[in-house]
Amino acid sequence: MEIPARTEALASVPELQEDLPRLAGRWVTCRGFGWSNVDVIKLGFEYKYNKDLVLRAGYNHTDNPISSRDVTFNMLAPGVVKDHVTLGFTYNVTKDSELTMAYMHAFKNSVSGVSLFNQWTTGFGMGTAGTDKIEMSQNSLGIAYGLKF
Repeated sequence: MEIPARTEALASVPELQEDLPRLAGRWVTCRGFGWSNVDVIKLGFEYKYNKDLVLRAGYNHTDNPISSRDVTFNMLAPGVVKDHVTLGFTYNVTKDSELTMAYMHAFKNSVSGVSLFNQWTTGFGMGTAGTDKIEMSQNSLGIAYGLKF
């Protein structure tokens, strides 16, 4: 089995060594994104205002799947949002059609950690890379028109 040189370089990072299995005395994989399982709590409400209008609201809270030691690996996929709220409605335009709209806001959250590039830049005499920080907030709006048949 050929072991890529990049994997050997990753294995030289002390923070990763405990998670890298060995095969025949050589490192064979890396952590990937390093995400962990999360617990999620969701709460939602639906209120029928009248025969034509239904209103909806919700809240979602979750743990953060990314620890500070995994920040460098998650720069392209910074899934660190922990809380979001939703609002929406469905309105019966006619007896055979409806308009639905939903809005979601995910509140900003961030995670910081020592850059794994420190291991590589100091080895080449370039100094340290410092600290990496990832953060995310989101807004989403969806609109749908439906026909009933």
